[in-house]
Amino acid sequence: MSRRTLRIATTKQLERSTREAGFDTYVLPELPSLDFNRTLQHRLSDGAVYRSFLEKNDIDLVLDFNTQALTLVPSSSQPGQVSLTTAELGIPYVAAYLDPITSTMSEVDWVDHWHLLESSTWIKWIPEVTHTEELIRLGIPNILTMPMAAANDDFDTSPLPDPGPAIAFMGHPASSWFKSQMQVQPDRLFAGMTAAAVRADMPDLSFHKVYYDLYEFARPPTAPDDLPTRARKSAEYFSQKFTYNAYLGIKQRDRFARFLKLKLGDTFELIGDRWEDHYGLKHTPRIWDMKVLHDRMRRVPIC
Repeated sequence: MSRRTLRIATTKQLERSTREAGFDTYVLPELPSLDFNRTLQHRLSDGAVYRSFLEKNDIDLVLDFNTQALTLVPSSSQPGQVSLTTAELGIPYVAAYLDPITSTMSEVDWVDHWHLLESSTWIKWIPEVTHTEELIRLGIPNILTMPMAAANDDFDTSPLPDPGPAIAFMGHPASSWFKSQMQVQPDRLFAGMTAAAVRADMPDLSFHKVYYDLYEFARPPTAPDDLPTRARKSAEYFSQKFTYNAYLGIKQRDRFARFLKLKLGDTFELIGDRWEDHYGLKHTPRIWDMKVLHDRMRRVPIC
């Protein structure tokens, strides 16, 4: 008796890697919007499209990129409620996150987002160990930690063309706080500044350990808490972490981009969005076409 090859439905970003790993691969249908921040209403209207596709192709697993393929359908067991399309069909759903969970589904109410994250059939693939630890601490189940890797592709290996800039960086500013109109109250600064101070002495100590254990700013969600309480506690946690994230954005990315651009001028190329708005730095807009992006990378000795 032989087992059939796993049938995986996935997005275009992960299609080739999944196929070359030996699985039967099916690319999910194109939707009017694959924005991973879109509303629950959009996801509900998309659910019928995905449900038909998943049933027709007898899919065993859905592999997503961030949450762009997460859709909803009316629940058959709870009238008036909705559930993940995959959960309704008994199919495991894996979201491979490039960004933290707080950077996705931003148009979804936090309580609803948190409720979906607690789904028993949703596996969250997180590349960063500290983010994994804090999500588990906040009560999110089914966390899988795996590092990121390059997708399979036919990369150009011909001799390098005449180079352009000597150095390039491709990405957006890590923080928009310093040019935003958002007001942060002083009582929202203390925990983040404390964690930043601790990190200066103990770089390996994560925010959630500073926040919950070392300085006991609050208690994490617990199983007896109801959903609104769990969501409120998690929202408060990430709100208190905001200043710390802004500090890390400057420490690990934005200060280097600013320094290199100011000192090297056109020898250093910034490719991304919002650099001029946030920091007054000349930049090239984000390149969406991956073939064009890879070609641009080849033209820069240090990228």
